[in-house]
Amino acid sequence: MHLTPINLFVVTVAEEKKNDELMTTGDIAKYLGLTSQYIQTMARREQLPIAETTAGGIRLFRRSDIERLAEERRRNPPHPGPSKGRGGRPKKKAAKVTKKITTKESAKA
Repeated sequence: MHLTPINLFVVTVAEEKKNDELMTTGDIAKYLGLTSQYIQTMARREQLPIAETTAGGIRLFRRSDIERLAEERRRNPPHPGPSKGRGGRPKKKAAKVTKKITTKESAKA
């Protein structure tokens, strides 16, 4: 297809409109493979610009900002923190159990 200036303009406007589509934290989480809570944390830390907030308090983000973040994460993957195991906290060592022998028990033995 040969793009004339008018066709190029239409394609460019359509692409810009697609990139300015608004996304919720759930949409972003699915798109990036992260949790909604992590996306909300990023928004609170101002690592992700909020485009709009609905009357109900739902934060909406521009797709173009999310795609920029996805590209940045592909180029520079985040360093994983220290592993904490399954439960998220280190396991306590079992207490050493010793049985105190009373005089009556020692007499039986």
